[in-house]
Amino acid sequence: MKDVKAVLGILLIFLLGIACGAVATHISCKSRMEKFVSGKPGMREEILLKRLSERLELDGRQRAAIQTVIGRTEAEMKEIKKQFRPQMKTVLENGRLEVRKILRPDQQKKYDQFMAERHARHRQN
Repeated sequence: MKDVKAVLGILLIFLLGIACGAVATHISCKSRMEKFVSGKPGMREEILLKRLSERLELDGRQRAAIQTVIGRTEAEMKEIKKQFRPQMKTVLENGRLEVRKILRPDQQKKYDQFMAERHARHRQN
């Protein structure tokens, strides 16, 4: 009986360790993903530079040079997005209208609500 209790105790400790590790990993990954997706100024660049620095073992000079390249590239991408944003909005709106036409009236109301919520979340971020 003592052996069974000891084995169950060890098994319980092992399972609790797995559960704690899984929860910690989930929280860490979720936090990193939210930071990346949030689009906060400099967040994507910071994450990319950190990953490159760790994986490639960059020295200080390389890190600074790559940081400059990443910053310049990100600024250029923003300019390109500004130029094409009106066209992208038109294409997205046409797609939304096309989807809406496929739906029944009751579904259209739900779709409109869904899109409004999505738009509000986008504006909030």
